[in-house]
Amino acid sequence: MQRSTIAPRAARGLAIGSALALSACIEQSPTVTIEGGVYAPTLEGNIGLAATVATDVDTIDLDSSLDLGKTEYVLYLRGEVNLAGFDLALSGFRTSQTGTGTVTADFGNITAGSTVDSKLDLALAHAALCYDFIETSPFTLGAGIGADYFDLDMAVHNVAFGLDESVEIRQAVPLLVARGVVRTPVIPLDLQLEASGITGHYEDFDGSLIDIEALLHCKIVGPLSLYGGYRYVHCDFKGRTDDRGFDADVSVSGFLLGATFRF
Repeated sequence: MQRSTIAPRAARGLAIGSALALSACIEQSPTVTIEGGVYAPTLEGNIGLAATVATDVDTIDLDSSLDLGKTEYVLYLRGEVNLAGFDLALSGFRTSQTGTGTVTADFGNITAGSTVDSKLDLALAHAALCYDFIETSPFTLGAGIGADYFDLDMAVHNVAFGLDESVEIRQAVPLLVARGVVRTPVIPLDLQLEASGITGHYEDFDGSLIDIEALLHCKIVGPLSLYGGYRYVHCDFKGRTDDRGFDADVSVSGFLLGATFRF
């Protein structure tokens, strides 16, 4: 099974917003942040795939049925540019898991009770462009637009009969974004929170997406800081692909730890 769609409006919105921000503050010097570290994502939730267009979708648990609920430790990259009240943030990660389990419901043409080998590769890129409409020494508040881009490959193999089902998703989902920063006056700490989400109809499915990132920075020396945080992404989508119904209620979440270089 394959599914490949793009949401170009989100990309166009970010491009237009970036151009406006650049033209409005071309003479000022930006603050640039580069971050890298470790992310420990855990997969949770349920996913289902119908065998035919007339078949109802029954979901199976990613952890107990497919053994895809392990915690991985992966590279996490993030960058941010702040200029004249505009803040452009980019981040991303990639995770991969394999597992062996027993499906508790039909998954496409693989029948319930089958022993299966599963593999899931997921890459997620996030972009957000906000304008900070309140900016003071102790805190900053802003809002804007963004997008999450999913690159997912999932393969399920029936060990006994050699049956295979696969899912390939290339999807950009536009988001509404809010962000805030709280700074302590004495201790060199700042807490940065970004929350984004959307609900509605996208191409051939309906659903909602929530993406939350919280980072606590502690300045060490000069432009160098350390950070710890948490990233939570949850999607709840229902629709059709290749004339078959699908249902995905999946979350990816875990702790972050890394270093920041700001100049």
